[in-house]
Amino acid sequence: MTNDSDDSVDGNNAASVDGGATGGGTATAKAPEQWCENPMYGDFNPGTSHGRDIFSKKTKGLADDKKFEVTTKDAGAIRKFLVGKQSSLGKVVTRVPVEYTEAGVAIRFANLIQQHQSVPFVQLQRLAHERYGTALHKDQEIPSGPWTSRELDPANVPDDKVTFFSRVHSNVIVELLKNTLTSTGFSKIVQGKRDQITFTCPETGNEKIDGPSLLYLLFDRVDPSLVVSMETLREQIETAKLHQFKGNVDELLTHIEERHEKILDNGATCESIKRYTFNALLSGSCLDFNNFVKNIKGDVDSGIGTHADITFERLVLAARKKYLNMVASNEYSAIDPKDAQLMTLATELKALKEKSANATNGGGGGGGGGGATRGGGAKFECVPGTNLWKWRTIKGETSKVVNGLTYHWCSRHTDKQGRWNGMYVRHEEKDHDAAIAKNKERFGKRETTSTNKDDGGGGESNNLVVSQRLKEVLCGRLMLDDDDADKICADILKQGKD
Repeated sequence: MTNDSDDSVDGNNAASVDGGATGGGTATAKAPEQWCENPMYGDFNPGTSHGRDIFSKKTKGLADDKKFEVTTKDAGAIRKFLVGKQSSLGKVVTRVPVEYTEAGVAIRFANLIQQHQSVPFVQLQRLAHERYGTALHKDQEIPSGPWTSRELDPANVPDDKVTFFSRVHSNVIVELLKNTLTSTGFSKIVQGKRDQITFTCPETGNEKIDGPSLLYLLFDRVDPSLVVSMETLREQIETAKLHQFKGNVDELLTHIEERHEKILDNGATCESIKRYTFNALLSGSCLDFNNFVKNIKGDVDSGIGTHADITFERLVLAARKKYLNMVASNEYSAIDPKDAQLMTLATELKALKEKSANATNGGGGGGGGGGATRGGGAKFECVPGTNLWKWRTIKGETSKVVNGLTYHWCSRHTDKQGRWNGMYVRHEEKDHDAAIAKNKERFGKRETTSTNKDDGGGGESNNLVVSQRLKEVLCGRLMLDDDDADKICADILKQGKD
């Protein structure tokens, strides 16, 4: 029978009694001296006042307005909360045996909170029977419920004492979940599953829910995908970028760490973890932070220097510490200067389109002979009456590089008014048809050919000229790739039209 006396000693405490001789020769026993590094870890007896205090602290949950409703959107927050609690939840959660020798000795263990997908539910049920009922043979099927629990005598039977503490840790999980989930959320977990996780005392009728099995059902409810593809986890690490976390380096690194840990927990590896992490860290806009990361990456890439052999763990530690220090001293900026530049550029482009439209309709005057400022301050003369740079209409070498972009002469771009007969464009002449088709697909516009409309004046052709100039700025000055620049051009031109 279970001992609920306040005189019981918590199971993680070692007691020693030392007898001595008094002046009268009578031996006096000293009070037991208890040893415990941290009462929140290890076994304890809630039947004692000290044990009840530990039980209360371990099962402290959330305020009513903070409790989880048990939906898929709560999965990350629930797991994060339980990860913070796991060190005090006992081996029934953090060290679940999942592989045994032929002799029945456990040789591999899993953490139920972090490796939920690696622990079979049937294994938890077998452990529950050891805890509350009768241990099952390894080949014996799980009996159908309802199940009954057996009484324990931990004060006199050593094996029952071990089982008693296992039940205590199981009860901690149950009470913690009751104090963390809403009553509706808790009901969702056990609904239809009660006979698979509950043992009933035949004498009192009290139900005893197995904590680890309940925890499994919680994860199964909010995250039903039991088999997580290692390739999916690697992809989530590889594609992580700071803008997804609003520039917060700490959250980015936590995202990477959690997925890397899952990969390792499943016996797999991520050989490119450092490269993925470098790329993610350098995806932000803070120049000082990027320079810090680049210095480390330079040592790694060259194989020499202070950081040449830095591990993934040390890289994460260094980056997180640098970020937090910069935040504390207001030196970290998560605002991408490109955003401000693009907003200004969009405004300028809108004004440019309006000016082009006015010029086409005769409202803008006939001159148009001024220059257009470009990129780093160079000023190019435009073809009169158009927004097309004059140098693009004057044939010279077959290809030329202007502001970091390569242009090719294509004779198939002509003007009905005779202002040009050929033009420098981004595609080669042999690729003209493919480029036209690509532009039609991306912009829904027709680029001028020898049979097209006038490429100098208005509407449709000016849109193409404007988009080309915008793309040159995006690629040359802001270092965007062609695809990203095309998408931005299309969005801006569409907004201008609307």
